Amino acid sequence: MGLASYLFQLANVQCEKCQIQLKLEDVQGNESLVCHSCGHTMPFRHEHGLRMIVDRSLVRPSPQVHIERKGSIFIIEKKWKSPRSRFLFIATAFCGILALIEVLFLNRQDLLLGLCVLGLFTIPLVVLSLQHIFNSTTIMIKNNKMVVGSGPLSLGGIQIFNVSDIDHFGVWRATPGAEPKAPRFAFGLDLTLKDGSVKKICRASDLSEAIYIEKCLEEILHIEETPKIDPDHLAV
Repeated sequence: MGLASYLFQLANVQCEKCQIQLKLEDVQGNESLVCHSCGHTMPFRHEHGLRMIVDRSLVRPSPQVHIERKGSIFIIEKKWKSPRSRFLFIATAFCGILALIEVLFLNRQDLLLGLCVLGLFTIPLVVLSLQHIFNSTTIMIKNNKMVVGSGPLSLGGIQIFNVSDIDHFGVWRATPGAEPKAPRFAFGLDLTLKDGSVKKICRASDLSEAIYIEKCLEEILHIEETPKIDPDHLAV
């Protein structure tokens, strides 16, 4: 598998109609993506770079997202663990195997240095793996307030927004250099306040899941979809 095909597969671009994972071969020049399974076409538009045009009415619920209503209170829970978490778990296990090999075959002096170097990579991976196993992001809408928080293994604080201050939501994609702590090809949801400030509120496993959460929030808060798009969003 070529590097471009592998990266395209890792990005987990799915057909919005049949939800099958698309292949690099499904890209038809610079005009569209055509699903090799159902033939559904997702055209590109070319302003501010190449972008997919997504029909939000075809976006399906995500098994990682649970929505609950208790009277006037809405709760959206997004579990961090997803099919893509396996890449993180594999990397963590690989570092563990390397550490075991060092313990078995290196002398004491080299072992200390090797474990220190390996620990710089292993410890963050272990923390991220535990977060993906146990963490979830919760968005609660109550009394004209939107409260966002992640836990139980998260150092980030709780964000509280007045619903009246929210202008619109948008989908973002992590790009190299722009999001150093986010995995490449990670997607997420942000909100733009009426004062122009932008806050990232939730990560998503893939594009479809990010759009699904965005669509649910807009329906709950009665916010109309806006054509405003960040130039870095959804670049193909």
